[in-house]
Amino acid sequence: QAYPYNILYYREGAAATVKVYQDVFGDKTLSIDGFPVAGTTTRHLDAQRSLGNMPLLINQIDSPRLNIIGFGAGGSSWIATLYDTSGIDVVELVPDVIEAARLIPEVNHGVMDDPAVNIITGDGRNYLLLTGRQYDVISVDATSPKSAGSGSLYSLEFYRSCRSHLSENGLMVQWLPYHLMTESDIKMVVRTFQSVFPHATLWYSLTRHYYLLVGTQQGLSLDFERLQTMISEPDIQAELAPMGITDAYDMLACFLMDEATLAAYAAEGALNSDDHPRLEYDPGSTYLNVDEHVRQNLNATRLLRQSAWPYIYNFGAAGATSVKQTLEERMAETPIERFWPQYIE
Repeated sequence: QAYPYNILYYREGAAATVKVYQDVFGDKTLSIDGFPVAGTTTRHLDAQRSLGNMPLLINQIDSPRLNIIGFGAGGSSWIATLYDTSGIDVVELVPDVIEAARLIPEVNHGVMDDPAVNIITGDGRNYLLLTGRQYDVISVDATSPKSAGSGSLYSLEFYRSCRSHLSENGLMVQWLPYHLMTESDIKMVVRTFQSVFPHATLWYSLTRHYYLLVGTQQGLSLDFERLQTMISEPDIQAELAPMGITDAYDMLACFLMDEATLAAYAAEGALNSDDHPRLEYDPGSTYLNVDEHVRQNLNATRLLRQSAWPYIYNFGAAGATSVKQTLEERMAETPIERFWPQYIE
């Protein structure tokens, strides 16, 4: 009730209640059962562009096959079409979401009608259990771990299923909303994820609204020349530039923790599993404490920030010394307090 919203779409379907509304500033939001999941706000654009671009920028496989779990407003699915892929399968649980997303074409550009994108209506977990396909990239879209049922997309069993459907050099990316989770929640998810993907690393999203967990089958490797070439592509550059990403250094500056530091940060403790869905039920007051969660999580991790330098190879004409120096400078220019000074202690 904060603003006189204009309701553009409303449907009480069998799977969920889906709504698209527009506020007085012109921003559109798509909500599922009352929870905002996608749209044109700054925060939503960060999630969509990060989940669309970062898995494919980090990926080292030519023409990868991609599985996106969760369609939302279709932003990350559309961004994936800007890259050279051998196939894009998108699994969406709520059929009405696809119809509702047509009211947000500025985000998805009509990707639901693109023959290059295979949209599958169904549950993402069950799809992986039943399909015989292998993927080079699996991206789990922005589903809140605190929404009923969504905690299963952060469980031990789900991560194991994802890993079993990844190619030898494939990777998985998990959206991790630090504003909705306590520090203990974050550590539990990291611990659970890393128990399946020992080579997991932690990244900031492009404009630092979220964390992204990246799990690789093998140790992480980052081809600098390849990354620079992809970011220089006009269509990709047009999507990344509004997020402050103009070259490979900007993207690499989103790196937060390597696998050893991440394991030490998460430490030992309980895992989130199907039989013990701790994440979904603890605590129940998460949405009332967003500012406190942001403050707690950013201060707990900011001093642990590391450079992606040890994972980089193929420096091209720039040379290793120049790349290392420029990356150090870019990291110094982008501390988390630059983005969220109000939360840093």
